[in-house]
Amino acid sequence: MRLRTLLAAIVLLAAAPGCRSSGPEAPPPSAAAASSPEDRTWRLAALPGRDVTGEPPYFRLQPADGRVEGDGGCNRFGGSYQLSGDSLRLGPLMSTKRACAEEAGNAQETALLQALENARRWRYDGERLVLLDEGGAEVARFAPAAP
Repeated sequence: MRLRTLLAAIVLLAAAPGCRSSGPEAPPPSAAAASSPEDRTWRLAALPGRDVTGEPPYFRLQPADGRVEGDGGCNRFGGSYQLSGDSLRLGPLMSTKRACAEEAGNAQETALLQALENARRWRYDGERLVLLDEGGAEVARFAPAAP
């Protein structure tokens, strides 16, 4: 009986996660690879030098077809994107051409589309997605949309 208990304990230990040895461990994935900004909806939280007004615009990176889709507040937009590590390029972006009810909405949407096209890198600041231009300056900040 003791032999059976000992064998059962060995089998359980061998099957437990983290207890097996299968040779050298692979390095952990980088933070960028482990938590890509793809397949998530991102709502605009900040544009440098401007207040976000109205319903926050949003975008989503669709890795299946390499497309970005979103809503700038007045118009839907879309285009292609390329993501590699912390490098990100969006555009050219195309949008519908409706005017916003208020001029502030038009200005915000124009600034957002320009920021997206100027983005060259990305990083996380906590839960927020930060887009950076070629020189490393922040061009826009986004919060994850509620599921």
